[in-house]
Formats: sequence, C-alpha cells, structure tokens
Amino acid sequence: MGAARFILERIVPTAKERPVSLALPDTTTAGGIADAQAAILQAVAVGELLPGEGSVLAGIVEARRKALETQELEQRIAALEASNGKN
Repeated sequence: MGAARFILERIVPTAKERPVSLALPDTTTAGGIADAQAAILQAVAVGELLPGEGSVLAGIVEARRKALETQELEQRIAALEASNGKN
C-alpha cells in the first residue's frame, strides 16, 4: 500500500489549495473593506475557512485597501495642485 500511495502521489500530487467561495461586502469604501475583513474573520472562526485561506483572503482585501488609499492620495494631490495653480 505504501508503494501504491507513493506512485499515486507522484502521478496526481496532492492539492495545495482549494477554491474558496465567500460572499464579501462591497470593497470600494473603507467601511466595506472593514466589513470584508470582519466577514473573513468570522468565516475562519466558525470553520468555514481554514486559517491559511483566511490569511490569503485578508491579504487580498488589504491589497484592495492599499489601492484605494493610493487612489485617494492621488486625487487629493491633484486637487491641491489644481488649487495652487499647478497642473
């Protein structure tokens, strides 16, 4: 049986990840991002997601937050430059 398992693991490697489906709120606002993080935490807490899966999803939401923050800063800088007569 050990040899058969060894051969099968070489032919069909074990999956490192699995598809995850979790309904998240809209992440176009800071409040939505906070709600999404809370939903991920809750899903991990009740066992709907494994901790590693939750961590990956939280990282994706965090990347979204950083992108929104960068976009907002760009808009603020453009507005300041426009008000100071710079284009």
